[in-house]
Amino acid sequence: SLSLPLSLSLSLSLSLSLSLSHAVSLSVLSCVRCDEITVKGSEGGDAVINCPSQKGSESYTKYLQKGGYSDGVDVIRSNGRSEWNHSGRVSLQDKKDRNIFTVTIHDLTLEDAGTYGCGVDNWGADFYTQVNLNIGKSH
Repeated sequence: SLSLPLSLSLSLSLSLSLSLSHAVSLSVLSCVRCDEITVKGSEGGDAVINCPSQKGSESYTKYLQKGGYSDGVDVIRSNGRSEWNHSGRVSLQDKKDRNIFTVTIHDLTLEDAGTYGCGVDNWGADFYTQVNLNIGKSH
């Protein structure tokens, strides 16, 4: 019964030290609030993603990226000033008065399914939400 807590303690110590070394070298890639939402859509339809923002970030750049937080590729990025931004099949509406921004992906394909992230650019740590987009076949 002594070996179980001992191996647990060793494992915890190892992951803590790894965590600290990554936190120091990747401090820019941290997020203030890391929530997760799931959005469902149908092939050929639209997916509407409501991303939370925060008071005080009205003029900050908002974005949707495909992939994880540290390795995602931009799908759309606002300029921080306009209410509407468009890029191909994707539009972003910044609802500054409601502290959310809405990203709509039009004419969905099965390849659009996957992990995305929406966030608000912020010095030091982004306000970030992971989005799991599920696409069903159209009938």
